[in-house]
Amino acid sequence: MVVLYIFIIVSLIPIIFYVIKEKGKIRKVKKNGVRTTGVIVCNEETNSNSSYRLGGNINNPIIKFVTEDGFEVTGKPIIGFVSQHEVSVADKIVIVYDRKNPKNFFVLGV
Repeated sequence: MVVLYIFIIVSLIPIIFYVIKEKGKIRKVKKNGVRTTGVIVCNEETNSNSSYRLGGNINNPIIKFVTEDGFEVTGKPIIGFVSQHEVSVADKIVIVYDRKNPKNFFVLGV
């Protein structure tokens, strides 16, 4: 039984570090980021049974946006987001991106 508990704890350590690292990226982008509107190019929805999603779908979209310098960026946000309504291709979406590295961005709102 003790071995099982040790296995569970050791298994959770990488997940905890990953979550802390991703939250740190989001905090950094929030602090120094630039807000703009992008367009969803493609979207993967996950119907997870997780209580985190609160009845919505977990979205992992590919978003295209233009930086304040005029560069076009296409990519996935740092982390997916939960939406209570369907998110479709060509929907406009508010994002915040890192001025120094625009590939680091997250969804602020649909």
